[in-house]
Formats: sequence, C-alpha cells, structure tokens
Amino acid sequence: MKTLNGIINRAMTWSAVLALALVAGSCSDSDSDNDGPGDVTFPELKTLTVNAGSDAELTFTADADWVLSSNNSWCRFLDGDFAESTISGKAGDQKISIRVTDADQNYERDDVAEITMKMGDKTQVIYKITRPRKGSSGLTVRDENGQVIDADHPLLIEGGNITSPVETKVTLDFDDANVRFGVLTDKSASWVTLTAQTDGYGITFKEENTDGKNPKYPISVEEGAVITFAAQKNGATLAEAAIPIYYEGLAENALEVDPSYMSVTVSEDGQTMTGEGGVSGSESTVYGSELISTVTTRNDAFEIVEFVPAVFDDMGSLVSDFDFSANGNLDWVTTQKIADESDVNLKNRVKLTVSELPEGAETRRAVVMLFPQVVYDEIKADLAGNIIDAETNDIKSAYVTYTMANLTQEKKNDQPEGSVSFAGYYYSNYDGDIEVMTFEEVNMNTGLTPKMEDISDTPEGEAIFEEYGLSIMPKKNIWKATVPAGLMSDGNNRLGIEAVGAGEKSLLTEVQVVTGLKGEAIKVSVSGVEKSLWSVYITDGGKPSGYQVMVMDTSDDTIEAVCVVQITD
Repeated sequence: MKTLNGIINRAMTWSAVLALALVAGSCSDSDSDNDGPGDVTFPELKTLTVNAGSDAELTFTADADWVLSSNNSWCRFLDGDFAESTISGKAGDQKISIRVTDADQNYERDDVAEITMKMGDKTQVIYKITRPRKGSSGLTVRDENGQVIDADHPLLIEGGNITSPVETKVTLDFDDANVRFGVLTDKSASWVTLTAQTDGYGITFKEENTDGKNPKYPISVEEGAVITFAAQKNGATLAEAAIPIYYEGLAENALEVDPSYMSVTVSEDGQTMTGEGGVSGSESTVYGSELISTVTTRNDAFEIVEFVPAVFDDMGSLVSDFDFSANGNLDWVTTQKIADESDVNLKNRVKLTVSELPEGAETRRAVVMLFPQVVYDEIKADLAGNIIDAETNDIKSAYVTYTMANLTQEKKNDQPEGSVSFAGYYYSNYDGDIEVMTFEEVNMNTGLTPKMEDISDTPEGEAIFEEYGLSIMPKKNIWKATVPAGLMSDGNNRLGIEAVGAGEKSLLTEVQVVTGLKGEAIKVSVSGVEKSLWSVYITDGGKPSGYQVMVMDTSDDTIEAVCVVQITD
C-alpha cells in the first residue's frame, strides 16, 4: 500500500508540474501578441505638393505590417476603383497612390493633409501633402461682347477723338461674391486709366504716362502690355488675372489744329498777319510773317488742302462761289510740314506764309484745311463736292474743326489811313550768332507765351489814352506786349517791337526812360526781310514796369500808337 501511495503521489506531482508548465507557456504566447513587432523604424518625413484634381504616388519602406490614414477628406488613398481614408499592407517597399480633390478648397491659403503610419501600437506622420490655394483661373475678364480676354484674345483699347476718348469696358467674374476687385498698378501698363464701374472697369488711354506712349500712335500686342486685375478679400489677394492689351491709336478721323487762325488779315507784302484766334484767343494779335500750328492726328498722317472761300454781301447774298480749281494747292499760299524729330510734341507742325499781293491785284482770300489721311483719301476725288454743303454753300460741319486758317490779303489802300499796329519778336545774339523769332515761334519752340495784343477798348487802354489826350493822340490805338523776363534778360536776349503799317514820317521810339530797362533801335533780318525794331532788355535783373514805346508822326508830332511792355516771370 505504501508503495502504491508513493507511486500515486509522484504521478500527481508531475501532473502539477506539467500543468504549471502549460500555464506558463500559455502566458508567454499572450504577452508576445501584445508587444507587436517589437522595435520598428518609421520612414523619414516627406513633403509633397499636389494640385487639386490630381493624383500622386507615395513611396516608403515598412519594417512590419502597416496602416496609413489621412486627416483630410480631400486627400484619399486609391484602392482599385475606390478612394479610401485608410489603407494597409505588409512589410517591405511600398508604392501607394493618392487622389487630391477640390473639396472645400479656398483662395486665401494652402491646405495641408498629414499621412500617418501605424505599425503595431506605434504611429508617426510620414507625409505632408500640400494642396495650393485656388489660382488666377478663378478670375475671368470679359470684353463688352462677353469674349474672355486671354493670350489668344487680347483686349483692344480704342483711341477715340482728341477731346473725348472712347472708353473700352470690361467685366470681371469670380466665384466668390464677397470679393472686391482692384487693379495692380505696379503690374499694369502706365498708359491706361481705369475707372471702376458696377461690374468691371472702363479703360481709356492716359496721355501722361511713364512708358513714353503718345495717343497718336498705335501700340501693338507684341509689345507685351498688360493690365493686372485682382480679386481681394479680407485684405488678401485671392487671385490675379493679367490680360494682354494693345491700342489702335487715335480714331482715323480725329485731328486737332492748335492753334487755329479763324480770321487773319495779311498785309500787302505778306510779311504781317493780324487777326483773331491763335494763342491769344479772340483778341487781336499780330503774328508776323508766318503762322504755325501743331497737328495731332493718328500716325501724324494728314494732307493740306487750300482753296478760295465763297464771299457773301451784307444781305447774305452770294458774291463769289468757292473755287477749288487749284485742286487744293493755291500758288500764293505756301504751307509746309516742319518737324523736330527729337521731340514728339514738335514732330507734326505746319508753317504757313503768304506771298506779296501783285500790283493792281484785288483783295484775295483763302481757307487752309488739314485733313486726316483716311478722310483725305475719301474726299480727294471731289474736294469741292465733299467739303462744301450744297444747301448752305458752306463748309460741312463735320469738317469745320479741320480748319487751320481763314486768310484775307488786302491792298494797302484798303486799310484805314494811319492804321498802325505792333508785332513782337525775340532777339538773341550768342557770339555773333543772331536769331530772331516771332512770338508765335517762341511759343511753339519753347513753351513760353509772349503775346502782343490790342488793348484799346480795355479799361487799361482807355486809361492810357486819356492820359495822352486827343490833342497828342488823335486816335485811340493802345497795344500791350506781355513778355517773360527770360526773353529780355540782357543785351544778348531782347524784346523786339516792330511798328506795322507805319509811314515814312513815322518814328518808332520809347516814350520815356525807365530805370532797369535799356531801349535802342536795331535792324534785323526776319525770313530774309530786313526790319527795323525797337529793342528792349533788362539791365538790373528786375521786372520794371511803366515802359512804353510809341509811333510818332513827325509831320505834326502826334502819337499814332502806343505799346506798353509788361514783364512777367
């Protein structure tokens, strides 16, 4: 029995040991499952930029089984035909495709999605995917016909006429109604002016620009000019659109004459022109021996037409009809185009002179007109029929602004006896190089505006006339020369005054000496004709006042005319 009990006890002991061993083995397996793969190494963080609507590929190496997840719904993993927010796989080298959509995409900032890898119970971000904000394609510019403006459809900026430029309109579209539209001037041509409107902008040519563009000349699309529009929100620019532009130049029928001389009387010898219009407006002005006008028109292309106007009596009855027999080129009126190629503003001018009236000839008249090239080409086959209105027997209203001058040249005895006027000149002498310019030429070449005007019927003229009295000055004839000080600053720069229409017994001299001014008689050549002038210049750098020049009839010591000199800055 004792032997049997011992055998039983030993058997029970081994059973317990075996059970403990099994329990221990079972616990060891469970702990291994909880620990996962043990130590793992995650791939280094990578960044990738993917545009909305595009797919991309992620590459990495995993030490163990893995799971990838995306934290943004616009970035998904491609699994066959499906786009999933997570995807899993085995250890080894991997290539995974992702798809980026435009869901919730905005214009204000870029979006970033993080791709997180999990191996066992450990996680780490291994990719950052950047989706750029919406670009300039969201801002659309259209012309007045609804055409989208782009590289294949540039915008034509119209030129219009001289005084009223045509406005070219565009509309702007953006898919966010809360944005504000603007223009990025630092990214736009300087030769355009943009005016904001309800749904876009009006565009016109800007004469004062830093690109050196002149409204007369077309600008081709090849020059690469653009206007850059922007859509902005909360102070940030959401999108830009740079549209290509080009310019047609002034309208083909646009032309400006500056100045125009609407009523000019020419002396018998053709050397003195006096009349209304020009730089002094409607006041009577003496221009000297020539008229000069600047012409503004597309590409500086124009033609000159000269003809004899119709004449009517005081009752409005026709005395003589228009005469176009010279086909636009009268032999006694000479017009020529003059230019200074170094200055675009002086590139397109016309100088007009008149020849001497033949002995025994009657008063003659002329109209000088300047037509844009396109208009001239349309009317040249029949100048009279196209320029003159048959019903009114006058120049058609559409062409009146093309007039440069209306001229009347009279015989000397047609003028009132004793009619004396004054003409002004600028005299310069530099090392013996003498130049004499009329006031009109000074204005055209320097921008200074000296003028000679009849002030007889002004309060100033009336006062001067009363000072002299009828016994000394039988006829009221008072003039004023207004001259910038720089034109008479010293002996080499002088004001020159001519007595026009003075007789053989007339004397041109100063009335009285004024401190600070020096006056003396000189003889000069003007356009090949010798003239006697009274010259005046400043001696002390000031602007003295009260100086007067007179024309005296030495036969009876009466004054025929007085010219006051006013010096300006």
